[in-house]
Amino acid sequence: MTEAVYTATAEYILEMAQRPVKHRVSVSGVLKRLGVSRSGYNAWKKKMPFCY
Repeated sequence: MTEAVYTATAEYILEMAQRPVKHRVSVSGVLKRLGVSRSGYNAWKKKMPFCY
């Protein structure tokens, strides 16, 4: 379950980064809303063979 949450979070953050500036949201805001810790998300990102 946790792996799926991190993957979905990374995909959402990548999608938000592609939007115009006034429609973007902060990474912190996304993580908080999804209940994902920044440290946990960053640790997961470091383990992945691809980097968002």
